Amino acid sequence: MKPFRLFTILSFFFLLAVYSCEPSHYEAEKYLQKANNAIRGVIKMEDSLIVLINASMGESSKTTAIIEEKDSGEKSNYLINQTINSVHEAFEDSINLALEKAKELPDFDGNDQVKTSLITLINVYKNLCLNEYLEIVEVSLIPSILYTEEDDNKFMQLSAKIDSTLEKNIYDFNQKQKSFLAQYQKK
Repeated sequence: MKPFRLFTILSFFFLLAVYSCEPSHYEAEKYLQKANNAIRGVIKMEDSLIVLINASMGESSKTTAIIEEKDSGEKSNYLINQTINSVHEAFEDSINLALEKAKELPDFDGNDQVKTSLITLINVYKNLCLNEYLEIVEVSLIPSILYTEEDDNKFMQLSAKIDSTLEKNIYDFNQKQKSFLAQYQKK
C-alpha cells in the first residue's frame, strides 16, 4: 500500500508542477501588451499624417491665400510639402521599427499566432505607406488652383481602399488576440 501512496503523492506533485508551469492569463495579457506596443508608434504616425493631409486638403484655399500674401507662395508651399513628406517618411520609419520589434517578439508557449498576425498587419501598413499613402500625399500637395475633380476622386478612392484594407486586417489581428487570450483564460 505504501508504494501506491508514494506513487499517488509523486503523481500529484508532478501534475501540480506541470500545471503551474503553464503560462497564466496575466502572462498572456502582458505578451499581448508587448505585441500592441510594437505597433502603437505606427498608429500614432499614421494619425499624424492623416491630420496633416486633412489640414492641407481642408485648408487649401485659405493656405494658398495666406501664402500668396506672404511671399508669392514658393517658399511656404515648399515648407508645407516638406512637412507632409517628412511625416510620411517618419511613418515609414515607424513601420520599419515596428516590424523589427515584431520579429524580435518571442513565441508565447510555442504559439506564434499573435506574432504572425502582428507581422502581417505591419506589412499591410508598409504596403499602404509605400503605395496608397504615397499617392495620397502627392494628391494632397497639388496646389488648390490646379486641383481637379479627378484628383478629388482619386483621393477618395485611395482613402476608401486604405480604410477597408486596414479595417479588415485590424479586425483579423484583434480576433487573433481574442482567440489567443481565450486559450489562457482563468479556470
